[in-house]
Amino acid sequence: MFTEAIESILADQCTPAAIRAIENGGSATVLWSALADAGFLELMAGESAGGASLDLEAMFPICIAFGRHALPVPAAQSIVARALMRDTAAPAGMITLAAHCRREDDGGVSAANVAFGSTADFVLGNVDGRLLLLDGARAERRTTGVRGSLGATMRWRKQDLAPPVGDNGNEVLAFSAALHAAAIAGAMERLFAMTLGYCNDRAQFGKPIGKFQAVQHQLSVMAEHVACAGVAAELAFTAGSQVPTLMAAATAKSRTSASVPLVAATAHALHGAIGVTEEYDLQLYSRRLHEWRTADGSEAYWNRIVGEAMLGASGRSVLQFVMEEIL
Repeated sequence: MFTEAIESILADQCTPAAIRAIENGGSATVLWSALADAGFLELMAGESAGGASLDLEAMFPICIAFGRHALPVPAAQSIVARALMRDTAAPAGMITLAAHCRREDDGGVSAANVAFGSTADFVLGNVDGRLLLLDGARAERRTTGVRGSLGATMRWRKQDLAPPVGDNGNEVLAFSAALHAAAIAGAMERLFAMTLGYCNDRAQFGKPIGKFQAVQHQLSVMAEHVACAGVAAELAFTAGSQVPTLMAAATAKSRTSASVPLVAATAHALHGAIGVTEEYDLQLYSRRLHEWRTADGSEAYWNRIVGEAMLGASGRSVLQFVMEEIL
């Protein structure tokens, strides 16, 4: 029910034209208000706080939908932030997550490449394992320089920091990885659908290019990676759980990130010249795939997390280890 309602809002409000407008500095108020006013930001919050207490399994198709529509506002992050701030009332506005905050020598805090860091009102950060709510208005922001990116590196002075709102800062790390894995899987679905449709419509030498064996081979490999990414992302969204385990989230983020270069490159190769034009929508999703791939660490970072854990788990396969962690 929630997924269908959100899909309806996204289909109406999160159009390619709206995404382009927000990327170019336009206001996200209309899109954000459509989600916030409907009460969807409280989906994971407890019932005592007016939330729906959804578990991870119920959240998975919603997070996939956010990725499929290339949502340019931190809705998934805000939903999670409100759930993680268990004993603290969440402020109104867009809240994003920063899994790798660093305490600087002068007592300030910095966070590199924060997703939606250029537009978020607040950042819920993991600082030495503690949960800090950081005011975006007080931050020094440095954008990535990548066209259309809404990410930014942020820094707060010591005097601009508020007391911690919890000791569960490490949960931000697992959650952020899981959210980006689901977003990648959703965007890959859209990219594959666009590519398959184009190959069936674009004719060359008297027949659709999708009828050529070489093209079919590329589409089949692309489909395998899209399906694999969806399965891997779902590992982090366990039924009955409110917070993903680190190993499940690490595996999900690693596997989905690893598929990004091939899926994005194949989509653009099969589209040809039209795929790299600004007017065509393909780049709205392929650019985000590359950005989400490196968010909170690429597959190289998460492979190391899984590998170090496996060194202490001799005799078990990676799949056995991850499933034991989940169960």
